[in-house]
Amino acid sequence: QIHISDWTTIVPEEFIAYDLEANPLQLKSDSATGEGDDLDVLFSTASATDPSDYFSYFAIEFSDPLTYSVYQCVDDATEFPTTPPTEQDKVWTITLSSTGIKIDCNDVEVLDLVFSDYGDNCTTAWANDVEKISFYDDGADAYRQKPSGATEKSIQYLLYLAPVLLYFRYFCV
Repeated sequence: QIHISDWTTIVPEEFIAYDLEANPLQLKSDSATGEGDDLDVLFSTASATDPSDYFSYFAIEFSDPLTYSVYQCVDDATEFPTTPPTEQDKVWTITLSSTGIKIDCNDVEVLDLVFSDYGDNCTTAWANDVEKISFYDDGADAYRQKPSGATEKSIQYLLYLAPVLLYFRYFCV
């Protein structure tokens, strides 16, 4: 289970000011494979006035197997190049660069899409700056900016090690 409290509950079809290139986005989902839910993140420029005014989106269909699409690049539902982890609770991380988009699921890279590999429509669409995001459908429960520095796993590991380290500090010196 995911226990970090700085998540924001998703309100479908509501604009959120967000600079994706500067700040990787994390999405929390608990949809099961084969459940049929969809997770859709719509990407818009600063001038967009309505969430339906997007230049691209990233979508996951919780089918069996899980599939993705990136509008203007991979329009048809496609299996991930790397199978996402099987845990039902997932944290999806979307990282954007000037050349592509990477998707991680529970710290496993499942997609590394290079815009130029998918033609002019893809490259042209993603030449836009992502300044707003919105969500559609019910596959994600919450979002946040990816924390910098320590990950939740490393924090949990340190908490696990703390008693052992204290023991050695006081009894083995």
